[in-house]
Amino acid sequence: MNRMARSMIQQLIAARAEKELKRRLSNLHSTPIVKIPKVPDDFEAFNRMIGLPISSDMGKPSEILSYQVDIDTAINKKHRVIINKSRKIGVTETVLRSIAKNCFFRYAEYNVMIVAGNRQSQAQDALTRLDNLFERGFTDLNGVYFSYHEIIKKKTKSSMEFFNGTKITIYPPDAKAVRGPARVACVLLDEAAHIKHIDDAKVYDALRPNLANTNGDFIIVSTPNGSRGIFYDLWMQEKGPYHKMELPYTLALGGLLSEDYINQERENGTDFEQEYDCKFTTTKQS
Repeated sequence: MNRMARSMIQQLIAARAEKELKRRLSNLHSTPIVKIPKVPDDFEAFNRMIGLPISSDMGKPSEILSYQVDIDTAINKKHRVIINKSRKIGVTETVLRSIAKNCFFRYAEYNVMIVAGNRQSQAQDALTRLDNLFERGFTDLNGVYFSYHEIIKKKTKSSMEFFNGTKITIYPPDAKAVRGPARVACVLLDEAAHIKHIDDAKVYDALRPNLANTNGDFIIVSTPNGSRGIFYDLWMQEKGPYHKMELPYTLALGGLLSEDYINQERENGTDFEQEYDCKFTTTKQS
């Protein structure tokens, strides 16, 4: 082979090598590198990472209290949980934060359903509160900062989707509306005693099959609303499928609630026993 032919072959090989290198670099640059946050499974540590809840009464960040840790533990170990709660002690906020944590773990790539018994705007508020948990982003256990848009990939009026495919969607308290979603890992039925339908058991019965294929978490939360309805019936069952948690105002006194606030509520005509002490007294429409 003469020198000219050898040179032409070398040039051809070099050109092909350069073309292949450019192709590989192009593919590398077009494929986004997905950062996966390392998040603590411990409830208190998770909340310190994303930011502690703000007390509505005290108006300042509040440390996670023992009953809030108990709520997260019950959800993750018992999976079927019914909570009879006082107002203003952060129970719904705690449940939402537990759900948020689980979106990085057990709920990853699955669907989460939120239904508010009293009104659709309450469910929308719950979704907004979940979304706001990540508004400022966070620094994970590896010291890596994740912005909001690296955590939440999509947010609409009725749903939000995490980077890992976990999707949280709100639904109205209507039996037809809540039927059919697939791959449901968690259902939250909030203010369950305040569903306005006469037969609120239909909403509950429509929700239960959504967990049939995943054996996921069913969390039922409410202040009482008289001796009626599905929340009362489930709470009164002696050997029902749900782990019961009764959380009166006294658990948050001096933490999320002040003595002054409680004294005011006692004096202003509120049905204090039902609103704050978990007693089933008077039925009323929300």
